[in-house]
Order: sequence, then C-alpha cells, then structure tokens
Amino acid sequence: MAFFNKFLGLNNFPKELQLLSIKYISLQATVSGIYLSYAWISLYYINKLGSYSLFGIIVSIGMLIGAGFDIPLGILTDKFGQRLAFCSALFCLASYYIGIIFAVTPLEFLILEIIVGIYSALLSGSYISWFMNSWEYFSPNEDKSIFRSIMGSLNFTKTLIVSGAILLGGLLLQEKNITPEFIFFFQALISILGIILGFKFIKNPQLKRDDVKQSPKLKNNSNTHFVAHSKSLSLKQRYFHVIPYFLSFSLIGFTSTSFNTIIFIALLYDEIFGFKIVGRPIYNFADIATLLASITLASSDLIYAIACRFSGHISQFSKSSVESLIKFYFLNYPVIWCFYIILLLLEIPTIVKVLGYIILFLIKVIISGLATGFYWEVYYQITSPKYRSSQESVYNTVNLLISLIGFTLIGNILDSLKFFGGLSFLFSISLIGLIILKIAIRN
Repeated sequence: MAFFNKFLGLNNFPKELQLLSIKYISLQATVSGIYLSYAWISLYYINKLGSYSLFGIIVSIGMLIGAGFDIPLGILTDKFGQRLAFCSALFCLASYYIGIIFAVTPLEFLILEIIVGIYSALLSGSYISWFMNSWEYFSPNEDKSIFRSIMGSLNFTKTLIVSGAILLGGLLLQEKNITPEFIFFFQALISILGIILGFKFIKNPQLKRDDVKQSPKLKNNSNTHFVAHSKSLSLKQRYFHVIPYFLSFSLIGFTSTSFNTIIFIALLYDEIFGFKIVGRPIYNFADIATLLASITLASSDLIYAIACRFSGHISQFSKSSVESLIKFYFLNYPVIWCFYIILLLLEIPTIVKVLGYIILFLIKVIISGLATGFYWEVYYQITSPKYRSSQESVYNTVNLLISLIGFTLIGNILDSLKFFGGLSFLFSISLIGLIILKIAIRN
C-alpha cells in the first residue's frame, strides 16, 4: 500500500483518497484486460469477414444498437448506483469473449458487437463516475491542481497496465501453441475477476455529504463545487450545454481510435509485406508485423503514461484549461495527420518510412499524455456530480454515434481510396472537432 501511495504521489493525501485511488486502479486493471487483443483484434475480424467495408458496417450497427441503450442505462445508473452497472458491463464483456471464440458468420459477429455496445453503455456511467463522485466527497475544492495531478497519476498507472497488456498479447501470439481464441478465453476470466472486485469495491455513490466519514484534514474544507452542482438543474443545464464538448471530444477521439486500431497496423503490414491483410489466416499473424505493432503500441502507452504523470504539473502553468487543450489537440491531430499523409506520399526506402510512421506515432502519444490534465479538468468542470452517470451516458451515446458513422465511412474509404483517403478523412474530422470545441467555449 505504501509503495502504491508513493508511486502515485498520494503520500500527503488523506487515507480515504489513497484507498479510493487503489480501488479505482484495481477496477481499471480488470477493464484493461481488453487490451490483450487490442493490437490485432480488428485484423482478426477483417480476416474472418473478408473486407474492411463489412467490418465497418458490423461494428457500426453494433454501436448503433448499443447507443440506444446508453442514455436509459445511464439514467438507471444514476438512480440505482454504479455497482450493478459495472458488474453487468463486465458480465457482457465476458460473454463477448466467450462468444468470439466460436463466431464464424457475419451475423454472429454482429450479435457480439451488439453485446459490446451494451457493455460500453453500462460501463460509461459506472466506475469512472463512481470515482469522480467519491472524490468530490473527500477532496478539497480550493486547489484544482490536486485533481489534475491525481488524474495524471492515475492515467500514468492505467497506461502502464495497458502497455503491459498490449505487449503480452503480441508476445503470446508468437508462441506456436497459443491461438487468438486462447487469449479471448483469458480475457473472459479477467472480466469475471472484475465482476468480483466491482461487487466488493463499488458502493452506491449517492450518499449525503454528512454520511461520509471525513478525515480531520478535510473537515474544514468547504466543497462549493459539490454544493453548487447538487441543486436541481434543468434538462438544458444537465445535458444540452455539454453536448458540443462531447461531440468535439468524440470526433477527435474517433480519429485516434480508428488510426490506432486499423490504419496504423495496416500501414505497417502494407509497407513491410506489400500485400493486403484481407484473406490472410489469423494464425499467420505470428510474424514481425504483428510483433512490431504490439511493441510500438505497448511502448507508446508507456510513453503516454510518463507524459500523463507530468501533465498535472504542466497544467499548473496554464490560465485556461480549455484553450490549452485546443492547442494540444491542434498539434496532435490535424498537424500529425498532415505529416502522415506527406510521409505516405514520399518515395523513400521501406525501413525509413516504417521508422517515420513509428516516430510520428510516438510524438502523437507524448502530446496526448501531456494534454490529459487539461482534458480531465475540462470534463470535471462541465459535468455535474448529481447527473454525472447520465451525462457520461450522453457522452458515450454521442461517441458511439460518431464511431458508427465514422467506422462505416472509413471502411469504405480504405477499400476504395486506400490509406491516402483514410488519413485525409481523419484530418478533416479532427479539424471539425476543433472548430466545434471553439464554438462550445464561446457559448
């Protein structure tokens, strides 16, 4: 316990916050089990289905149906608490991994994507909202740098876990006797462990402040943010004012997710082997491209973790978190996508181009990590503790709808216009996201 507190920089924090952070990390570790197959699961789908387009359509339909559950489940989570939502989400995830072991037809993969959509809807308003609400019960409101710092530290720890999972997943595939199906089964077991921890750690968060046992360090701290947000808010105040922010984050986040899960590893395969992924048996993925992608993604998460660790310190020098976030986002998305397009068009040796792809990827990761403190402060400021689960569900719904449209389009774009079209699409979407964020600030 003492080691973790020192590692996370929690030594000077009250005991309640130390224990809360450890519980959060434990839950996050079980959720991060999905990253064991992160580097290659999209390719697993594409090989089974036979095309980028069909993959994009199936993922999009699953997201659409999952989005329909999101807001209702978020409202129910606000009413009944986050424990049931989190445990139900992990049950869906375990079911998904068991199902994917036996899935063969497009219909079976579609059903699995619907289950993933429900998992995402349940998870979105559960343990993160529980953590943030619990934090507000225990933490002093006067010093916002405390919140920025702890979120940077927690993201640092999370990404260490994620990077380890990605690397382990890539290394396991190099073993002749280990198949993707074995890894899926292992992920199902991790999800079951998450259910057990969820029941043990998550308590219903809608407690009155007087019911919470505070340490002497906190009794004299007035949490004005909590009091202000506990008042009844209109429907517009609860949801409409946050939607532009959520739309912006979703558009920008989609460009990063689609690149990391599809385009980046496909670029490496195309450059190294000079042929398409479609039609290749998944069991032949125990080669240099899969390993290189896994190592790059794992290393990038480690670098991201280190950057997150310092994001709280950097954000202390900023007068406006939103304006600083916009500057980081501009560098990290439209600018980086332009460099990728230029590199793609250059006629240079394969090894140079592959190294260029990887270096740009790592630069992008560093910028993302440094922006973490700004992102979480903006999120904290625009959401309300009383309605945070349902607001998070609105966010997840917007995110799913953007992903639904985006994955459908990018699948067709990659089939027809190849990587140049895909990267140009990401550039355009990220630019639109930044414009919406600017408009949200002004309003």
